[in-house]
Amino acid sequence: MRLADLNGRSVAVWGTGPHARAAVRAVKTYEPTRLIAVDHTAGFLAVPWDDEPAPLAGGDHAHSALVTAEVVIRTPDVPGDHEWLADLRARGVAVTTGSTLWLADNAARTVAVTGGASRALATGLTAYLLKAFDRVVASGEPALALSPADEYVIELPAAECTAETRPPHVTVVTAGEPEPAVLDLLRRGCEMIVVDGTDLALRDAIRGLTDLNGFPPIPAAADDSRFRIEDGQVFCSDEPLFPSDLVRTDGPALCVALAVLDGLGIDVPGARDELAAAVKAFG
Repeated sequence: MRLADLNGRSVAVWGTGPHARAAVRAVKTYEPTRLIAVDHTAGFLAVPWDDEPAPLAGGDHAHSALVTAEVVIRTPDVPGDHEWLADLRARGVAVTTGSTLWLADNAARTVAVTGGASRALATGLTAYLLKAFDRVVASGEPALALSPADEYVIELPAAECTAETRPPHVTVVTAGEPEPAVLDLLRRGCEMIVVDGTDLALRDAIRGLTDLNGFPPIPAAADDSRFRIEDGQVFCSDEPLFPSDLVRTDGPALCVALAVLDGLGIDVPGARDELAAAVKAFG
């Protein structure tokens, strides 16, 4: 399902957080027959919503607003095991997420970063370094709020992954135990998978997985990684790139970002000076 498929259909956006607000604004442009936001929590009356282009249903009206929709866009505000989800599917209501809709149109141009707490840092650093090579990149979260660009680097929460989510061109998994939805996404085939190689539990969890070309995930920042920090230097294989004291950010996040650039065709060793300047400027 794509965003354009919502034209002429009844759509409910379940949640009121940033993902929900981005979804409402994006879906509105495709002219659904009905567009409504839904907050199932007790505090829905306190939600500031007057500036949004769709009404908000809550309290006793929340369930009915969902079951009368043709499509429900579930946001990270809603637990994946919420009892209403099974009810919606049993009634034949299509349940999706904003990132799933967005990736249906943009997966081939997207680096998606999922995983643990360093997800936001890895996203921002990867995008910043790509821009240093004059790439036109939009980055951040939620994806539905991004402006058009040639390439995208997005944060992809596990809660936004479904069985229908189209795998991004590159998927990065930062440190932390991967959610089942993320592992399922990786199994469906990305052109390249990069992981934080310092997390041994993560490496064990993805053991046996391969990308579309049959290659295993690329571990970054581990002692045996192509990109790593060792003896006061950032290395690419056996070649030092620049001093590690330029790195005022998370070392594994930098190594992950360099591995992505390398996989996207940038000559990282040949551009060490430009990269050193960009890393120093990023802070």
